[in-house]
Amino acid sequence: MESIPGGSRCNDIVLSRRDLYTILKEGSTKSKHPHGNYEHLTKYILEITKYPNELPKDIKKVLSYFISQFNTKWSASSRNVDYFLKKNFGWLETKISFPMYKASSFSSNDMKVKGGRPKVYFSKSSERTKRRKTQLLRSEVGSLELSYAAQMSLRASGQLDAANVIKDVTLTTPKRAEKYRKAYKETSKSVMPQK
Repeated sequence: MESIPGGSRCNDIVLSRRDLYTILKEGSTKSKHPHGNYEHLTKYILEITKYPNELPKDIKKVLSYFISQFNTKWSASSRNVDYFLKKNFGWLETKISFPMYKASSFSSNDMKVKGGRPKVYFSKSSERTKRRKTQLLRSEVGSLELSYAAQMSLRASGQLDAANVIKDVTLTTPKRAEKYRKAYKETSKSVMPQK
């Protein structure tokens, strides 16, 4: 008996290849293909295994392999039903088990987890990473527009003092920026404790 990896024996649906052949024959009345098609077979398996949207890759692979083997054997028997059934009796009696869908086996957390390195917040990134991430923005937008956008963003978040500092530093004379820098250095020295 062939089984699909991941299936538990008690919750499997077991079908013989003859059953799959019969399902293909039923599909032939709805299809132009003389002995059904892959879509009809997958719809049937999807229905009986109760998967919500589509079959897992391993089940699709087993069905695809079955169709491939079937087409080879069907051609080898000159497309004669009686000869095909007689010549491939043992092959048709082999059973294949399909695992039933279990809702608990696919939790919502499993769907959200993605591989790879975790994302680092921009504020915790290194200077080099910040430069790389903002390179496109800096190349397309001028410094006045960037400073104005930063000012408006700070105002929107309620940081009016910081917005005014950016306005004073960028929109006035270059001496103003130098004065702000010196004042910041002096206050940071006085605030830092002596060792």
